[in-house]
Amino acid sequence: MLSILAELTLRGSLLTGLVWTLERLFATRIQAQSRRPWWAIAVVAFLLPLRLPVRHLGTAVPARVQNAFSILEQPELRMAQDVSRSAAPATGRPLAGYLLWAWLAGASISLSVVAFQTVRTGRRWSREEPCANPGLLALLEECKASASVTAPIGLVLSESVSAPAILGWWRPRILMPKALATSLPRPQLRAVMLHELAHYRALDQPLHWLFTLARVIHWFNPIVHMAARQWLHFRELAADEAALRWLAPQERPEYSQALVEALKHAHHSPAPYGALALGETLQNLKQRITMISHHSSLARRGLFALTVSLFLATAVFVKPVWADQASDGKTAAVAAAESWLKVIDDGHYDLSWENASPDFKKGMTREQWHDASMHVRDPLGKCLSRKFTYARYHSPLKFPNGKTVEGEFVTLHFESSFEHSEATTEMLYFSKDSDGAWKAQGYMILND
Repeated sequence: MLSILAELTLRGSLLTGLVWTLERLFATRIQAQSRRPWWAIAVVAFLLPLRLPVRHLGTAVPARVQNAFSILEQPELRMAQDVSRSAAPATGRPLAGYLLWAWLAGASISLSVVAFQTVRTGRRWSREEPCANPGLLALLEECKASASVTAPIGLVLSESVSAPAILGWWRPRILMPKALATSLPRPQLRAVMLHELAHYRALDQPLHWLFTLARVIHWFNPIVHMAARQWLHFRELAADEAALRWLAPQERPEYSQALVEALKHAHHSPAPYGALALGETLQNLKQRITMISHHSSLARRGLFALTVSLFLATAVFVKPVWADQASDGKTAAVAAAESWLKVIDDGHYDLSWENASPDFKKGMTREQWHDASMHVRDPLGKCLSRKFTYARYHSPLKFPNGKTVEGEFVTLHFESSFEHSEATTEMLYFSKDSDGAWKAQGYMILND
């Protein structure tokens, strides 16, 4: 679990850094609608648990496996029991357990806060009466037609909301301060409604919850929280841009004024939890007004943006081609290992020695292997179950002492249960022979 979490947070952090760099380079050159997929891919990178190789296949192996290889180089210990105490630091397993519990505690607290705030907000705003003003409802329908939105969207006027916002996805409502709804002239009020409809049309609400989920899972990673804040700023710019497209050229000068007037009415109370509110910092407001004034100069550059999106998606979803050899090797080695272990389970120790690799036979005679097998395997009793859990491909193989062996090798882990030992890890070390067959080169039993 921790290894998957580490991979997700590393991959998501790298993708976020790349997207942030692209935003710095192209935010003033390319329209936001073309850049939106970049942010969607960045948040998915934090959430989708795909195994993406990030190292060359010939890199050094993990510490516990390295130490195990040191044992495997000693013929007299080619089959050993209780080596987990010498192959890994005594604190390794407890430390991993503590880290897992710490992550679970943080994620549980974060999820509880999100659930509590969401339920409280839903109950609070479900009690508000929808707006019944015919003029405002007619204006909302007019804005929906301009934005090509057909879904039913409510309008709520309230003195407790600090700035215009859209809340909910299944039952969306535009929340509007009463003072703002009565003071803004109709063209500016139309601009504000179009801005909120732009959030709905662009699926900003579902994407907002994906960022929330990423923050819950990766609560310990400051880059996730930074990405969520950057996404908040981006989605407001994108909504501004979309609203400007729906306005007639003669109406566009009203948009900046509407934005300023809306923020004048805003006060320091936070927006309803989960709502996409219009509020911004002064620095971001300045950038938004600058974008509005230069909106016509932004290019769509759809082909370039699509190419970047495909590149980012490839980094998240597609395994490199050079990993195919590793996948094929793992599959064949697992099948060979299961067959070889079945021979040992049946007590045919001499036959298992015959079917092992030449290096295995050089390091241990048939009689030595038979005696070691009887000494270690017989007391365990019958094998009740065996589940493959882990495989790592190595080409070439690098030992901790600096020794490098050319060829193809696979380290395999099986979680097994025996009559007299329920929790047992079997670790095998297979090599690819000259005839293409995978054969055993080392075998250890690690009692947990």
